[in-house]
Amino acid sequence: IIPGMRHQEVKMTNITTPLTMAILNRNKEIVDLLFEQKEKIDVNVKTSFQIVWNKKNYFSYEESPLIIAIDNKDVDTINLLLSNEKTDVNLDMNVSDPNEIKHNKLKTKNYSPLNLVLIKNDNKITDIFLNNPKVKINDSLLETAAFEQDNIETFKILYKIISKRSVLETQKVLIKAIQKWDSRILKVMLDDQNINVNVKLDEDIQYERRKVKLQDKKMTQNYEFLLHIAVSKGDVEIVQLLLKHENVDVNCLSFIQKVMEPVYLKKPLPQIIKIEKVDV
Repeated sequence: IIPGMRHQEVKMTNITTPLTMAILNRNKEIVDLLFEQKEKIDVNVKTSFQIVWNKKNYFSYEESPLIIAIDNKDVDTINLLLSNEKTDVNLDMNVSDPNEIKHNKLKTKNYSPLNLVLIKNDNKITDIFLNNPKVKINDSLLETAAFEQDNIETFKILYKIISKRSVLETQKVLIKAIQKWDSRILKVMLDDQNINVNVKLDEDIQYERRKVKLQDKKMTQNYEFLLHIAVSKGDVEIVQLLLKHENVDVNCLSFIQKVMEPVYLKKPLPQIIKIEKVDV
């Protein structure tokens, strides 16, 4: 619901080709008929949808026929599109997000077909894309595979590819897995003897009963290592995996500090009444 919609002019524009319309409507018979025009049909033309509110772009997106087929989880149409040499298997979907406005303009996000496939969490379609040599695997997809889909085998495949070329992305996913304490992801990553298991997690100092002040930021931050966290959680399996690494620091030191505000009593302590023994 657009705020103030009743009092402002709202325009909706939808631009489609016959092919994208047929895919959107899940009409396989018409899709097949259109694909018979292989030499003429453009399989990469994006359909677009736009809402203009108060003469400003409020929401819009552009998506290719392949993106629409993925969104519908339409395996037959996906295979049909991928069999066409002209299909761009890496053509992004562009979405303007009404919740992210920068310099009075909507921020545009791009999603690759493989990114959307992982989010859709369909194992069959995922296998189709991962086995297609034309599909580009972006390093950032490792995080998507770890935390936005359920198939651990998909994560293993992407980890094997991406961990060899991007230490930064691998460490980023490892830290997030520690923060979420996702043991499935941690087990896969800790099986890799080349990963840095002495990763340190920094956290702001905990302040009790008062707000953080500017000068407090200059103080040393808390930090723990992965081994500390595994021990504190009592996770025997993760501890065992960590100890298999030759470079693990078993004597690593953590630093945990809590800053407490002095407690001032509002009321005086009650006086202690001395009761004297009386002989009866």
